[in-house]
Amino acid sequence: MKIFFFLVILLALATVQAHDVCLRSDAIRKEIESQLQKNCNEITSEDLLNIKAIEIESEAIKNGTTLVGDFDGLSNLISLELGGNQLHHIQDGVFDSLDSLKRLGLAGCRLPPLPEKLFSKLENLESLSLSWNGYYWIDHPLPEGIFGELRSLKELYLNDEWINFYPEKIFQNLGSLEILEMQYNRISFIDVDQKKAVSAKIFWSLNKLKHLDLSYSTTRLLPKDVFKDLSSLEVLDLEGARLTQLTNSSFKNLRNLELLNLRFNRFQSIGDKVFTSSVFSNYSQVNFSRGYISEENVNMLRSQLNTRFRLF
Repeated sequence: MKIFFFLVILLALATVQAHDVCLRSDAIRKEIESQLQKNCNEITSEDLLNIKAIEIESEAIKNGTTLVGDFDGLSNLISLELGGNQLHHIQDGVFDSLDSLKRLGLAGCRLPPLPEKLFSKLENLESLSLSWNGYYWIDHPLPEGIFGELRSLKELYLNDEWINFYPEKIFQNLGSLEILEMQYNRISFIDVDQKKAVSAKIFWSLNKLKHLDLSYSTTRLLPKDVFKDLSSLEVLDLEGARLTQLTNSSFKNLRNLELLNLRFNRFQSIGDKVFTSSVFSNYSQVNFSRGYISEENVNMLRSQLNTRFRLF
């Protein structure tokens, strides 16, 4: 009798596992079946542990929902790419079981305003892309604590022309971050057109950051201490950032900078000692655009930077 009940329990567990996989979103289920070469009702919990990466083809998810439970049992998953799919009703907790995940791609997913704890269980995540979702966040900026638990994160991609504001402390726990891209963001460090200004302290905690890309953003003005703690920064891209002036303190804390890209900014004023600091002895290249700065400034920059000055 005991053996009979034991077999019944095993059968019930197997059925639960089968339902667990078969009831997942179509695109996720098909990807799991394809990788394991099994029908969903044959897949066990042990099988799921063999899946290390999932990449869902763009537009494969069209119903707008990724269900909580879609990634249950995938505790060895390292990479998840969902870019280009319709996730505009994504639910809180959907990533909670992915404690081994290192790379998450959510670019162009039409994401709704995100819950503050959406990524809170991803303590091993190293790369996160949220680019090209900002149209849906215009009136609901990213929550201040959205990245609060991502202490292993090294790469963060927030390229988007619709992002217009970040809370001051949004990056404060990203002490391991090395690459931050914010191309095309409509942010400003001063009040412009009645929009909220971004705090000059927003980057202060990123002392391991090596690459910061603010190209084609609406930065306009660089506050005195905006790069205060970026002592590890090697590449700063400000191409097309609508800058009109550089002060003598604009880049004073960037001790390891190797490339500074200032192309396609129409500078009206450049401080006479911007590039005379000993900090700039490490620069391999400083880029400007021909026709965007006066001849007087060109001569001054050439005298200060010598062969490191590049005019395109």
